[in-house]
Amino acid sequence: MLFQVKVDLSKSYEPLNKIGMGEMSKTPYWVRIEADDPDDACSKTIKKVNNAINKAFSSLDIHSSRVEQCTDEAIVNMRIIKIECR
Repeated sequence: MLFQVKVDLSKSYEPLNKIGMGEMSKTPYWVRIEADDPDDACSKTIKKVNNAINKAFSSLDIHSSRVEQCTDEAIVNMRIIKIECR
């Protein structure tokens, strides 16, 4: 099934801002994801957001424990606001 998951990273502003990605956390946004059920959609969404943050830094060749710590902190503070099945 195709799900649309609304993600809020506003509580993640501080850790994302430390690594130059504060803009990412300013407004909620939708993620489209193929999953078996809503729980699977949430899990895959978290992984997708985490991968997006990591990809932004891998393209800049920035690898540090600070980036990993800030990314982990941002993911912990991420909220799933709404899930819609399409």
